[in-house]
Amino acid sequence: MSWPDAILHRRLDAAPAQAPPARAPAIDPRLTGWSTRVGGPVALGAAMLMAVTLLIGRPTVFTDTDDYFSQGKDVVKAATLWITQGRPPINPAEVDDRLHDPGDQDEEPVHNQNGARSVYYGLFVYACERIGTLWLLAAAQAALAAGIVYALWRVVAPGAQTRSYLVTMAVLAAGSSLPVFTGFAMPDLFAGFSVAATLLVTLYADRFGVWGKAVLWLLLAACVNFHGSNLLTSLGLAVLSLGWLAWRRAPWRVLAARGGMVLAAAMVAILASEAYAVAIKLRTGDELGRPPFLTARVLADGPGRAYLRHACALRPFGDGEKLTLCAVRNAPLADTEEILWSDDPAKGIFNSADYHARVRLEHEERGFVLHALAYDPLGEVSAAFRNWGTQLVTVGYDEPLRDPAYYLSDEYWKTTTLKPLLLRDKPCDPEVGACILHVPAVLMSEIDAGVALLALGWLGAMLGQEAVRSRRRPHLRPHPEPVEGRGRGAPGGSLVLRQAQDEATADRVEWRESTLRTRATVVLMVLAVALNAAVCGVLSGPFARYEARVLWLIPAAALLLHAARRPAAR
Repeated sequence: MSWPDAILHRRLDAAPAQAPPARAPAIDPRLTGWSTRVGGPVALGAAMLMAVTLLIGRPTVFTDTDDYFSQGKDVVKAATLWITQGRPPINPAEVDDRLHDPGDQDEEPVHNQNGARSVYYGLFVYACERIGTLWLLAAAQAALAAGIVYALWRVVAPGAQTRSYLVTMAVLAAGSSLPVFTGFAMPDLFAGFSVAATLLVTLYADRFGVWGKAVLWLLLAACVNFHGSNLLTSLGLAVLSLGWLAWRRAPWRVLAARGGMVLAAAMVAILASEAYAVAIKLRTGDELGRPPFLTARVLADGPGRAYLRHACALRPFGDGEKLTLCAVRNAPLADTEEILWSDDPAKGIFNSADYHARVRLEHEERGFVLHALAYDPLGEVSAAFRNWGTQLVTVGYDEPLRDPAYYLSDEYWKTTTLKPLLLRDKPCDPEVGACILHVPAVLMSEIDAGVALLALGWLGAMLGQEAVRSRRRPHLRPHPEPVEGRGRGAPGGSLVLRQAQDEATADRVEWRESTLRTRATVVLMVLAVALNAAVCGVLSGPFARYEARVLWLIPAAALLLHAARRPAAR
């Protein structure tokens, strides 16, 4: 028995002497199977998203695309050599050479920053690009987006006509950030997917069969693995949605099962990353680390700089040695981008450092961040709220819609895999301006932000109307009218009357629970946008791309609620 049914049975009076006949639901509440009825609309939805990519001019890349593609390429190359030449990916005899003399090897000697990039998304990018260029990657991501929106639409508005799904996709394609990120060779798209997967798992698991649940679980695990910020967003959203279910008196078995699915997906995603790190250690002897993002954050916020000056001036750090950061204590250290990626040693701490300095920075990060927080906790809390607020209102496409000519003309980036990726995708000559995208990034971001604001207002108005309508509906109490053709004194009249009362009460309970679940879904979708801003703004920094990647959830929430209300209004 599903938990809405449990609520239904608790709210009905004691069962009559003879149970009423079972009611067949008007709409099957479980999503089972994938047919042309589903595949057709999803294909049309994906085509709408791809049309925007065509309008932009081409799929787009970012500097980190080089890291993802290279990791996928390295894994495939190692597997190919093992299969074709019998050369094992892990050979202890080669570890020392790979670590100390990497010039003749087939991969980068320094793996520190690769720990922040998912090799599994890199494999996805590499496979799509090798098979069908970046256009295939864009098409695959567009199809996945259309399928996820369809799943949300189907469970939120089970009585809606297919045309309402197509209208939803048309609006999202024309006036949201979704098509910008389906055509972007970065895992940012999966931030929104993690929100959708978490809500489907926690609120609508009863609407899916075994295979449907398995697909949702795999999707959630992939989303969490593809970008570290998605882990915190998904866990936070799961707490909110399961808390709502607990408030609605869902059985503890339901809460445990759905919470367990989320935790299991998160655990598998983490273990998959750890497995790759172990493989890199065995193959190269190098630790798979990550840039010191938190160090850069507390430095840019201010408390880190204050503590750094204090620590370097007064006492050594650790085993009689000063912090590695003491070498740059007089640098500005006010911008995370400069701190991490500047090639100027007077401004940056990571990209300009050698291998051993990078390893020391990583090992010192936890202690430095904790000491900085203890040194000025109020200052860091204030900076965190400021970054959160800034991230909430910072939206832009300057990174996903950057002119590809930059990567073809920059002295460093033209030596990376980005150049062949772009040239294989579509001929591009930066000298004659042939790389310029067809849609201005600023104009497109302003339109999509405006649509999101309008959708937020529309959503609020609809929720207000729903609240007023709920108050006006009769409470769950038996109907006093006798059934037609059977008076109160007629033989069997009380039994038939009771059956009618139970069915009418069940209808109202079912309607109410479905409506409340729909409202919870759309509200949580909006809250997820704020949660994403908190995770990214506080832990990394306010960047326009981070908020833009999930902004499409707001118009999607408004359109889904509108689709759910229309059948109820007829």
